Amino acid sequence: MDFKFGGYYHLFNRSNDKQRLYRCHDNYIHFLSKYERMVSPFADTLAYCLMPTHYHFLIQVKTSDMILLQRAIGKLQSSYTQNINRWYSRTGSLFQLHAKSKPVYDTQGMIRLMRYIHQNPVRAGHVLRVEDWPYSSVKTMVGNEPRPIIRLLDIPALEITSTSFLQSHQELVERRDILDFIHNPSEKMWWSQRLALPTAVGMSSPT
Repeated sequence: MDFKFGGYYHLFNRSNDKQRLYRCHDNYIHFLSKYERMVSPFADTLAYCLMPTHYHFLIQVKTSDMILLQRAIGKLQSSYTQNINRWYSRTGSLFQLHAKSKPVYDTQGMIRLMRYIHQNPVRAGHVLRVEDWPYSSVKTMVGNEPRPIIRLLDIPALEITSTSFLQSHQELVERRDILDFIHNPSEKMWWSQRLALPTAVGMSSPT
C-alpha cells in the first residue's frame, strides 16, 4: 500500500477462500469499532461498506507517517482475526494478506466510488435499497444514524440531503465504471464478459 499525505484512496480487502468475515451483527460492529480506534487517527473516512466476505473504505490520509497508517491497517486485520479465531475456535488467517489501496484523483471519482461502495449490498442481492443495509455509511450520511461508530468526512463539493442522496443511488453505477473499482484480474475478466465489454485489466485510473 502506497499512500501520500492528503491523498484519497479506495481501501479494500476480502477474506480467504470466501469465508465469512462477519458471522453476526456484533462482528460487524466490533470491526467498525476497531477501525475507528486504530485507523481513524491516521485517515479520515468518507464512505464505507462492510460485506460478509469483504470491506470497502474511501479514505483521506491525514498523517505524514505512512508506516504508522500501514501498521494500523495491518493491526486492524490481525487483531480482528485473533478475536474471530478465539470466539469461533478457528485457526489461520482470515483476510487475503495485506489490504489493498487504489488512489482516487478527483471529486467525480470519489462520488462514483462512493456510489459503487454503497451499492455493493444491492448488487449482491442482500437488499433492494442501499439504505436497507445496516453496515455502510449511508444512514450516517443522510442523518438517520443517531450514534454513528465512524465519524465521516464530507466529500468535497458534494451537497447531501436525504432525498437527493438516496435518489442518486437508485441508478446503479455505469457499467464501465464498475471495472474501475474491481482490482482482482479474474473478477475483472468475469465482469467484462458479463457486461460484454473489452477486458479491462489495464484500464487507467480516473483522472
